[in-house]
Parts: sequence; C-alpha cells; structure tokens
Amino acid sequence: MHPNLPDASNSIVSTHLARLAPTYPTYPPNPPASESKRAFDDAKSGRGTVPGIQPDCLWVVARALSRNGDNNLSTGQCDLPTLCASRVSTHASRRKDVTRGLARQITSCAITIAPRKPNCIVHEDKRRRFPLTLCKVQEPHGQHRRTYCSGACRAVRGDKNHTCWRAAGTAVGPIVPLAIGCWSWGDQATVLFSVTIKILSPPFLPRKWTPESEKDAKEAFDFCVSQGIDFFDTAESYGVGESEGEIQRFRESYTDEAKARQTIATKYAPWKERETLPDNLLSALKDSLNRLGMFKADLYQIHGPIHVQEVEVVADALADAHDAGLVKAVGVSNYSLDETRRMHLALQKRGIQLASNQISYSLIRTIPMTSGLIGLCHELGVAVLAYSSLGMGLLTGKFGVRGPFPERREHLGQFDEEQMTQLLDTVERIAGDRGVPMSAVALNWCICKGTIPLAGAKNLHQAEQNAKALGWRLTEEEVAELDKYSFVGSNNEYWQHGRADSSLPSFHTPIKHRFNMTDGIFLTAGVVPTKDTKLTIAGLLKVPPMAIGAWSWGDTSIWHWTAEAEAGAKEAFDFSIANGINFFDTAEVYGKGESEREIERFRRSYTEAERAKQVIATKYFPHAHRTTFPDNLLSALRDSLARLGMEKGDLYQIHAAIHPQTVEVVASALADAVSLGLVKTVGVSNYSLSEIRLMHSALQKRGIPLAVNQICYSLIRRIPETSGLIKLCHELGVVVLAYSPIGMGLLTGKFAPEGPFPKGRESLDKFDKGQLTNLLATLKSVAERRGVPQSAVALNWTIVKGTIPLAGAKNLQQAEQNFKALGWRLTDEEVEELERYSFVGSNNEGWQHG
Repeated sequence: MHPNLPDASNSIVSTHLARLAPTYPTYPPNPPASESKRAFDDAKSGRGTVPGIQPDCLWVVARALSRNGDNNLSTGQCDLPTLCASRVSTHASRRKDVTRGLARQITSCAITIAPRKPNCIVHEDKRRRFPLTLCKVQEPHGQHRRTYCSGACRAVRGDKNHTCWRAAGTAVGPIVPLAIGCWSWGDQATVLFSVTIKILSPPFLPRKWTPESEKDAKEAFDFCVSQGIDFFDTAESYGVGESEGEIQRFRESYTDEAKARQTIATKYAPWKERETLPDNLLSALKDSLNRLGMFKADLYQIHGPIHVQEVEVVADALADAHDAGLVKAVGVSNYSLDETRRMHLALQKRGIQLASNQISYSLIRTIPMTSGLIGLCHELGVAVLAYSSLGMGLLTGKFGVRGPFPERREHLGQFDEEQMTQLLDTVERIAGDRGVPMSAVALNWCICKGTIPLAGAKNLHQAEQNAKALGWRLTEEEVAELDKYSFVGSNNEYWQHGRADSSLPSFHTPIKHRFNMTDGIFLTAGVVPTKDTKLTIAGLLKVPPMAIGAWSWGDTSIWHWTAEAEAGAKEAFDFSIANGINFFDTAEVYGKGESEREIERFRRSYTEAERAKQVIATKYFPHAHRTTFPDNLLSALRDSLARLGMEKGDLYQIHAAIHPQTVEVVASALADAVSLGLVKTVGVSNYSLSEIRLMHSALQKRGIPLAVNQICYSLIRRIPETSGLIKLCHELGVVVLAYSPIGMGLLTGKFAPEGPFPKGRESLDKFDKGQLTNLLATLKSVAERRGVPQSAVALNWTIVKGTIPLAGAKNLQQAEQNFKALGWRLTDEEVEELERYSFVGSNNEGWQHG
C-alpha cells in the first residue's frame, strides 16, 4: 500500500467502510492484475465488484482512472488498489482528510476542489467561470450550443447566459436560467407527501393524473428539450414516485447523447421514520435512480429541514452519496439562513460545495429575499431554485382575484384583495406591453431577482408560455413596479425555513395583507398574544411578543439604582423567565456596563440548558472617538460578552445612527462580527427610513439580514408609525423593538398630567395637558373594562401595532403588571379609541432617527 493511503485495517477506514458498504469485507492488498482488469471491465458494464468496494464506487473508480489516461489498466498492466493509491498520493498534500474512508479517497483522485470564489464555477480543464446568476444587463435565453470536457464537466461555447453550479470542482450544467418543476407529473392528490404515502393509497386517492395527462406532459417535455430548457426537477414524493417514473418514460425516445445533455434533479423525503443515515438516504437515492433509469443523478436534494437528525449528520449522508458516485451535486430545499450556513459548512468540510437551496419564491412570497436568504445563498455560491414561481397558477391570471380556486388551492383567495388586484393588473399590463403571457412576466421577474424558477408544465400550452420568459429582460423600472405590489409572504415552522413537530403542516400560510404577516416578525391581525406565542428574529431567534428592557438595571443617573434594588430586579427576572418572557435587552452604556453584569449575575442560578433558551441582546454605543472599524466594534462586543458571561451574543445592535463612519462601514463591521462567530444576529436602534434602507442593503451584500430596528414608540410617540418607518421595517423583514412603550412611566397612571416628574424625566412635562388627560382617562377606562393595569393596555397596544415592546421591570410588581399585557387583545374599536388622544411626537437630529 502507498504510505499516504491508510491501510484498510485502519480502524477509522474500517469503520467507514462498514458504514458505507456493510455487506463487503475490506479488500486484500494487491490483487492480481488480471483481477483488476476484469473488475474494470465489469465496472464499465455495471455488473462487477471488488472486495471492499461498493459496485457504485467501483464504477466511479474505473471511470475516473480511464479519464485520467490510465490506459495500462485496460490492458491489465497494473492493479487497481495500487493505482488508486497512486492517484490519492498526487492530491495528498492538498487533502488532509485522508482517513475519511476508501470510497472518499478513490473519488478524490478524479476531482479538483473549486476555488472559493463566490458565484462562479472554475472548470478543471478550461478554467472557465460561469456565474450563479445573470448580471443586470444580460437577457436570459434558452437555445445554447454546448461542448463537453472530460467526465461530468461541461463547458459552453458562445453565449454566456447560463446559470451554473459549482460542486467539488465540476459543474452541473451549464443550464438555462429556467427549469421545469415536475410536481404535477403523476400527482394524484395535492397533499403533503408523508400523508399521501403513509395514509392514502389508490383507489382512495382522488384521481387527477390520467393517461391523457401523460400524453400532454410528454409533449411539454419534448418542447422544452427542443428549446434548450432541459433542466427538470422532481422528487420521490411527487406522485409517490410516479413523477420520476414519468421522466424515465419521457426520456426513452432520446439517445444516450441527448439524455446526457439533460439535467435531472430529484429529492429525498426526510420522514421521521428514516432515522438511519446514511443507509436510508443511500437506499432512497438508489430507488430514485431506478425509477429515473439513471446510474447517477445530476442533483440530489433534501426536500425539507424536517429531518430528526442534525444538519451535520444529513450533510455527511449527502457527502457519502456524492463520494459513492451516485450523484454529481447535492442540495437542499426550504432551508433557513442558519440551516443553509450549517449545511454549507458541513459539506465544505468534506470538500463538497452545497449546490442549491430550493425555496418557494414568487411575487406573492418575497420573504426569501427580504429576510436575506437569497443574498446569503449567493454569497456562499449556492444556486437558488424558486419553486411555485407562478404562485400555483395565481400569477398567470387564470383565476382572478376572487377565484374560484381548485381543490387544495383555496388559500390563494386569502390575499388582500385590493393589493392582489393591483399586482395582477401590473403583471397583465407589462405582459401586454411585452407581448408575452402573464406567466412569462412572473418567471422573468424571478430570473431578474437572481433565481432559477421552476415552472410547472402539464401540457404543451403551458410549456410554450414558460419559454416566452426567455429572450428578454424586465427593466429596473418594471421590476420596481412589480415589487411595489408584491407580497412578503410567510415562513412556517414545519416546512418552509424551519422545523417543528407539527404532524400536518400547510405548504402555504394564508396572508391577509402585505404588512400583516404571519412570518414571525410581528403578530397577525386577530391573533391573541400569549406567553407561548413565538416571533422570529432574522429567521434564527424565537422570542415572545414582549421583552424586558434592562435600561434601569444598574443605572444611577435616571433610574436611581441602588444595591437594594438588585434583589427586586432578580425577582422580576425570575418571574419573567418562569412565565415565558425570556428576551432581555441591555447595552454597554446602561449603568456603564452594570446592566450587563447584573444579567450575568441573574443567570448564574440557571443551568446551561436553561440559559441557552434565553435571548440576550445588547448594544454598541457609537462614541465620536470610536473611529477605527471594525476594531472598535469588535473590541466593544467582546467586552460586552465578557460582562454578560457569554461566548456568543444573540443580538448586537448599533445604539444610534450617530457614528462618524458611513452606514456601509458600520454594516461591514457588524457583518464581521457575525462571520467571526461572536454574535448570531445584528440590528440597529433609532435609525431613520433612509438609514434603514442603507443598512439593510449593505448587510444583504454580505448575506446577512438586518434583524431589528429598536425605536422609541408608544401612545405618546407614534411618529415611527406615521412616518412609514414601521411599515418599511416590516416590508424588509426587520423586527421592530419598541423601547419606552409606557412612556417612561407616564402611561402607567402613576404621574398626574401636570407632574411632578422624577429627576431625569422632566421632559414628560412637555405634553399638552388637556390631550394627555384625555389619553390617560381612556387608558384607565379600557384597563378597568379589561381588569388589567394601565401599563398592560399600553403594552398590548404596541403589540397590536406590530412591534415587540421592551417593558421595564425594576421589581416583581412591575414584572407581574407587564405579564398582564398577554392573554388578550385590544379590539379595533379600543385601538381607535386610544389613538384618538395619542401624540405623534417628534424626531431629533442627535439621537432619534437623525
């Protein structure tokens, strides 16, 4: 054996072999050359084995060696194991993970890991780069001539308008920027696949797919291939495997050379019962390949992040499938920002690029863009495949705003009618100007946004309409016009960008209004906030609809903190935790760092597991003398983490837009903090509309979402609402945290309108006394009807208005009063009654939104 190739008796290699191919013993060293020659011939025909190597791996070895010019093997002049060792040794200096296992080593011979350059693919022989997305001036096309380099690599001659994937040094593609989604092919019931497979079976399934349907789909398939649209996406769950079978039948009429030009992607359904990895995944992949009539898939994806195993375990199984030669590239579907990062990193450790993330993205669901998910994918070199790009038919105009809608698509009628009318009218008008169908406009919009749309094509007519999305490009003005009436949409815990234990999730959460979402950044209209309600920050942090502001803890200048006050604050902290309020906001300047220290002391009595469930946010103060970025920010963050007793913060915010640096420079520093693993999410405070746009855009370029904007918002300061700031934040997917939600105590009723007010809060004397008297009287009236304190009414109002209030809690009594803001919801009439006497307030240049 070669010294750089671990002996098969090595325990690590043996363990890996046993896991990858448990039915085969490890191979003996140096079999006769005739045996290697026979093994090679058998491998090419797909029928042979070599002791210790899976048949699937053997074919990769044989093909890899012949590709590398090892003609001696075909004449029987060298033996396979020795030659494998030789090939591995040529890459040993570049590959440190040589103990991964025999199959890993053999496959390593044939590939070169692509350089880590975002958004491009470098081919092994041509060193040619292909972008992951089209540039802003390129028009997408369908007809392209292709030539092929050795092995799986593909190069393109002439037109460069291709979207390509990078996967361990080889490309799947190049492919046109439009693909065909095959969900409908063979589908008998549009229901969740686990229910379809496990509970329903013919003849109980309502029949939808017929022999006539197959004929129509075959015409669509042939038309697409003839137009260069030769990328098809299916899944083992589509039609309970029937979709894969249909593709196999459709391809029978094509030559092997023509089939080789087609790109076929399929998906693995991660049911809870599939607990054994990689065995379950490899078995399912082989079953899919059998139904597809293929020896090797082009792209294999995890259908949703609902697997019971950790992302890293699933990544290893995908890597094993890749190394076993069963698939060219691997991807995921419906993964969140955090899950995408983890999968990318885990695959990268195995020397494999995460190829794609398939997500629901269209003009009626733009949250993958507003949340920063698409930006992150582009940053990582991950192609974005957009399924339901036509909104399950809604954007074609064939249903209208009110329907009627087909069975299982009734939820399409739950969008805001006025906004949907404006959106469809805009799509129709642009389609008329362009001389294309409405569906082509919706698909072209997806392409302009940097994704590859998966368009359904049940018949020739639909295929022809899809093809009209190519050959032209929406202008920036047209894109902006469409964006104006688009819907942000929502995520859900079970399927799209999250995971939970729900047994019957919905593919699409109903949306009532563009800015009234159920995506987790604020409460949907009509939903009662409770201690069990969870909102989502940046797709990562799950928080209650109310938080505790820790400004007073340790502060002596305004809140007159004393040593005796610590015991009361500890009681407030414990009560809040016990009642589900586990989100605390502090800052380095609160009590000159004492607030952070108090939180660290309060958390000592909790276990590590309990502390992990608490969400702690802190803030960076942009002093004028802090001019060196990112050093000043990173140093301050590490100091805050030390005071908090944390290795990694949950949320780090810029305290105000008074920094001497530009917003872009500050954004870069925040992004560095995330990249270094010092904090999970980042946000800002007191930022104006223009500053929010700048920060959101700058962070998005680094693939990081802007998580929050913390602003002063209450019944005595509604300017963030009236100015459109809150609306903008919701549109961008930015959570709004409302500090001073009870007006520094004014709205609790403990101060008379004319005062007197405590030291440090003299500014409360500025309000019109008559209007303030009416407001406090209304608060008291509503509170008495509800049987809650006035402070609870003021807090509930901020929740109803789409924010997360940061309520102060200096003692147990205040914590208990805060908690009474949950478990009920103000009516529209009560909200209107309160707002009749509310104050707009103002901004100022030095701190709030200026």
